[in-house]
This record gives sequence, C-alpha cells and structure tokens, in this order.
Amino acid sequence: MSMMGDSINANWQQFLDIRNSSSPQIETVTGFGGQTEYHLNATSADNQIHIHTHPDGSVDVTLDGEVFHFTAEQAKSLVINAGDGNDLITTSDASLVNGPNIVINGGNGDDIMASFNNWLPGSANITMNGDAGNDILVAGSGGQTLNGGDGHDLLIGGSGNDNLDGGNGSDFIIGGAGNDYIRGGRGDDYLYAGKGDDIVHGDRGNDFIDGGEGRDKLRGNRGDDTIIGDSHDSKLSGEKVIVDGKVVERIPNPFIG
Repeated sequence: MSMMGDSINANWQQFLDIRNSSSPQIETVTGFGGQTEYHLNATSADNQIHIHTHPDGSVDVTLDGEVFHFTAEQAKSLVINAGDGNDLITTSDASLVNGPNIVINGGNGDDIMASFNNWLPGSANITMNGDAGNDILVAGSGGQTLNGGDGHDLLIGGSGNDNLDGGNGSDFIIGGAGNDYIRGGRGDDYLYAGKGDDIVHGDRGNDFIDGGEGRDKLRGNRGDDTIIGDSHDSKLSGEKVIVDGKVVERIPNPFIG
C-alpha cells in the first residue's frame, strides 16, 4: 500500500486522536528538531498486527491482513499505535543492519506483544508499551524495552540486555538472560532477574525480588520487600534479605522510616 497522509508539525507531546477512525491511517509527525516520525494508527478494535524487518532495514507491517511498507529510512522512527482493544502484536527481525527503531503502543485493553528474532547480525530497536490493561509483553533475542503501563502485567525478557518496567499494578516480571534493568513500579510485584548482571528496583509496594544468577544489584525501595540473592550479588537492600537460602538480616528501608 502506498503511504499517504498529511505532514503535521507538532512537538513530541502531541498525540493524534484517531480512535474513531474506521480504517488504519498513516501520519507523519515532525518535531521541533526536524526529526520525522511515521505513525501507523490502527482502529479501535481487537487488531492482529505483525511487524517484520527485512535484511536491508525496511519494515512491513501487516495489520488485519493489509500490508504497509516502510523504507529503511522511514523505519528509523516508526510508531505503531494499536488503539483500544485486546490486540495481538508480533514482531520478527531479519535485519542485517542496525537502524530500525520501532515503538509499539498497545492502547487500552489486554494486549499480547511478542518478539521473535532470527539471531542475525543486525537488530531492530523495539519498545513495547502495554498502556492500560493486563498485558503480556515478551522480548526477543535483542535488547528491548518493555513498559507494562497500568494494569497487572506479565513481562518476559529475552536473551539481550532488556529494560523492563511494570508500571502501575501488581506485575510479574522475568528478566531472562542478559544484563537487565528491571523496575516493578507501583504495586506488589514479583521480579525474577534470571541470568546476567542485573539491576532491580522494586519501587512502591510489597515486592518479591529474586536476583537469580549473576552479580546483581537488588533494591526493594518503598514497601515490605523480600530480597533473595546469593554471595555473588554486590548490593542487596530490602526489608527481608535472603542470601544463599538463609535470612542474613533485616535491613531497614530508609524510604519507609
């Protein structure tokens, strides 16, 4: 499908309200710095979206059976707005070059987003934003950013160095392999860092944090938290700290008096 749409001068805080549209739209958004973003805006429905990056860095987005093509240059700033609804969004990466930068906004609804990578030299930079709803976000082999947003979310990291943020709600986060940065956000969260040298913050709420393997930095922050680490971890801070299966001490949390 050919790319049509008006060029809109806007700052980065401006959002396009297309929720009442009956068909997908492509818009360009140009910021004050001159950088142009390409937005593919879905309808307010339960959409099925697949995003595929090609070896040359170009991207095809299949939205409910209709294919939208973006050149490698356009894919450097590509935003997919799924709209409200319970969406299923998958990605596959066959890029041989670094360059595609893709942001996926799930919108309101219980969305599922999953990334499948092909272990090729290049890699697309993918950010998944679950927004409101109880979402499931799964990273692929490259380092990705997963933001759960509001709701009780499940975030699963891949084999790369991921940034995982549960947002508001009681979330379940698994870091996977790689040196991950994990934040639970507000709510009573379960955070399992997995393999790698990870940094984990429970934030507000009564959190359960397990560092897994690696030299981790684990901090409960505000709330009555349980921290499980081992002798390899460099920093542990929480209401209850367990090292190698033994409660070593209860460390007062300075944020809760």
